[in-house]
Amino acid sequence: MFALMQLPIPPTRLQYLRQGRGMSTGGVLAIVACAILVACAGGAAVYWWTKSQYPAFDNSTSPATSTQPGGKGIKIGKEAFTNDSVRAILTPWLEQTWQVQGLSAPVPDVIPSKEWKTFAKAAVAAELNAPDAPSSRELESLAVDLVPVADKHPVAAAVVGHVLTDHEGKYTLLQKAWESLSKQPGSEHLAWMVACDLALTEHPEGSSIESTVKHVKESLSALLEKDAGLSKHHDQIAAWILLEGHRRDVYSELHEDLLPIMEASNDMKRWLKLWARGLHRIHLAWEARGGGYSDTVTDRNRKVFRAELEKAQDHLIAAWRLKPQHAGPAASMVYAGLGQNRDAAPGVMRRWFEEAVSVHADHEETYRNVLWGLRPRWYGSHQKMQAFGRDCLGTARFDTDAPWFYLIAHADCASEWDLPDYYFREFKDFASMRKLFEGYESEPSRAAWRSQDRTIAAVFSAKCGEYADAQSWLQKLDFKPNSKLMEKWGVEKEEFVGRVAAYASAKGSVLRDAEKAEEGFQASRAHELYRKALQDGPALSANGKLFLEHRIAVTASEMDLSAGKTLNFIPNAEMLGWIKVGREGWQVTPEKALEHGGVVGHSILTSLARVGANVEVTGEFEVQDPGEMTEVAVTFGYPPPSRKGRWGAVRFVFTDKGGAHAVLSTGLGAPVHSTLLDAAAKHTFTLTMRPGFLDLTVNGKPVWSDLVQVDGAVNERFAQLGLAAASTTGKTRIRLTKLEVRKK
Repeated sequence: MFALMQLPIPPTRLQYLRQGRGMSTGGVLAIVACAILVACAGGAAVYWWTKSQYPAFDNSTSPATSTQPGGKGIKIGKEAFTNDSVRAILTPWLEQTWQVQGLSAPVPDVIPSKEWKTFAKAAVAAELNAPDAPSSRELESLAVDLVPVADKHPVAAAVVGHVLTDHEGKYTLLQKAWESLSKQPGSEHLAWMVACDLALTEHPEGSSIESTVKHVKESLSALLEKDAGLSKHHDQIAAWILLEGHRRDVYSELHEDLLPIMEASNDMKRWLKLWARGLHRIHLAWEARGGGYSDTVTDRNRKVFRAELEKAQDHLIAAWRLKPQHAGPAASMVYAGLGQNRDAAPGVMRRWFEEAVSVHADHEETYRNVLWGLRPRWYGSHQKMQAFGRDCLGTARFDTDAPWFYLIAHADCASEWDLPDYYFREFKDFASMRKLFEGYESEPSRAAWRSQDRTIAAVFSAKCGEYADAQSWLQKLDFKPNSKLMEKWGVEKEEFVGRVAAYASAKGSVLRDAEKAEEGFQASRAHELYRKALQDGPALSANGKLFLEHRIAVTASEMDLSAGKTLNFIPNAEMLGWIKVGREGWQVTPEKALEHGGVVGHSILTSLARVGANVEVTGEFEVQDPGEMTEVAVTFGYPPPSRKGRWGAVRFVFTDKGGAHAVLSTGLGAPVHSTLLDAAAKHTFTLTMRPGFLDLTVNGKPVWSDLVQVDGAVNERFAQLGLAAASTTGKTRIRLTKLEVRKK
C-alpha cells in the first residue's frame, strides 16, 4: 500500500557512520501497517546504536465524533496513477535488474535456479510492497539461507546484502558486490544501489566511510553517463532509481556532493534535476533550522530556514511545470509550504496537495506531508487532521489507498496521546471506520489485498472495542491474520486472536469489568474476574483460554508487587504474561534460567505487568562467544510492543576484544551514557530506578549513582520492565539467572 515516507528533516545515518556508529537497514517499502506503526508504536522499531527521536505528548486530542464537519473534499482524477499502477510499472524493471528468473553471466549456476527465484521474487515483492510480500522475518530467513553462496555471484551478493538487516555478513557481501559490479559494464543500476546500501550499513572497525562516500559518487556518475541520465526510463522508474527509498536517504545526507553530479548530466530529465535542486534547498533549510521545536531556533536560523524553502519552491514549481508523470515535486512543495507564515501555509499546502493527487491518487508522501503540516505544532489542529481524514474517506476511491488516510489521520492524532490505544477506546465514530473497512472489502480490485485489509479491520475494530466486528473479520481470515502486519505491529497472533475470541464471547461483559478493574490498578479484583471468566460458563477456544491465562499471570504479578513481595522476573516456560518482539531466540530452561542464542539481531521480551517508577531489579548473567558485539539489557518505561516510544534501556555490551560496558540509552538507540566494566565470566547487577534517576551496581562495585534517566522515559504507574538481547552471530549464548524485581 504505502511507502514508509522519510520526511526530509535533518537526517542522521551517515553522520552516525562517520562517528563510528552505523545503522543496518532492510527494505524501504512497507504496507499501511508500517505507516500506522510509526504513528502509534514509535518504540516498536529499534536500531542498534542509532539515535531515536520522540514527538511531544499531548492528551488533549478528542477522538472523532460523527457530527464533526469535513474539510473541502478531495477530487481525484480517474486517470491518475495509483500505488498499484506504479507498482505495475516498477515490477518488470526491478525483476529484470535483480534477475528474478535466474542468475545469468558471469556464473549462472552457483545458486540453484529454483532457490534463487523463490528468494528474488520475495525480495521484489517486499521492495515494492506487493500484496504477496513476505514478512521481514520470512524474507530475512530466505536471505540468510543464501549467505554462504551469495558471494559467488555479484547480483546475488547485491540483493541478499540489500535485504539483510543485522546479519554480520551484510557489509562483506555488499563490498564484494560493489567490487564486481562497479567494473562490470551494464551493471550501473545495481552498483548504485549497492553503494547506497553500503553507505547505510554499519561499517566494521578499520573501514572508511569516506571511501564509501566515494563509491556513491562514482556509481552515480557512471549510472548517469552509461544510462543517458535515466532519460529513457519512465518518470516513475527514473525517480525510483534516483530519489526514492534508500537513495533518498543517501541524497538527504550527501546532497551537496551528489547534486553537482546530476547537474553535470546533459541527458538527465530536466524535471528530475529541478526536483533534486528543490530537495537540496529543503535539506539546507533544515540543516540551518535544526530538528528541535520552534523555541530552540534562533531568529537568524529561522530566517535562513524560510529563505531556503522559498528557493526550494522556485525549483519545485519549475519542475512541476514540465508536467512529469510523477507527484514528487508537488509532494515536496507541500512540505516546503512549512516555510510560509501561519496564514499562508495551509493554502499553499492544500493547493500543492491537489496538484499531486491529480497525478498520483494515493501518493503517500503527499498525504503525510499534509498531515504533518496540520499538526498543532505547525499550522493546524487535531480537529483539522481528523477533517482531512474524513475527506480522504469521502473520496470513496477504494481502488486506491486514499481512504486509508482516514485511519492514518486518527493514528497520527493518537500518537500524541501518552497511551495511544486509549484514543481508539474513546473513538466515537466507528460507523465511519466500519465504512472504511467495508468499502475495501467490497472493492473487486482489492482481491489480492484481502489478507492485509481484513487484518487491519480486525485489529482496529478490536482497538475500538468492537469485538464482534473484529471476530467477524478474523473469521473471514480463517483466524490467520496477516503475518507481515502482525510483525510490523509487534502483536502476537495467538494472543490477539485469543483476546478477540474472549471478548466476543458470552464472557465479554465480565472481561470488560476485569479490564476496567485492571486499568484502575485494582489487580486483585481484575485477577478474580479473569479467573472467573476462565472457570465459569461456556468453554472458550484455545486462543481465548490462552489470553485469559496471560491476564491472570499479569495481575498475579501486580498483586505480588503491590503486597511488597519480591517477584521472580524469569517467565515460566509458556512465557505467560510476557510478549516477544523481534527475533526468536529466548527460551526458559528446565532449570528455570532464561537463555538467548541461535539468532542474529535484536530480541525483546516485555513483561506486561506494570511495576511503576520505583523498582529494584537484581540479576546474574553470563555471555559465551560474544562475537563482534553482544548485549543484554533491562528495558524500562513503555518498551515494545507498547504503542508509545517512551522507554529506555540499561545495556551490558560485550565485544570480541574483551571489552565490556554498561550503557544507558533511549530505547535501543544511541548511548547517552557509557561506563567501562571489568571483564568477568559472570556478572551480577542491581539496578535501582526512581523518577528521574538510576543507580547501578555491577559485581558489587558502584557504577552509576543518581544518574539522570533518559529524556522521555516514563515515571508513571504504567511503567513496565523488559529484557533485550542482541548479537552479531548465532553462536552467542546469553544466560540469565536469579532475576528478581521488588518495589522500592
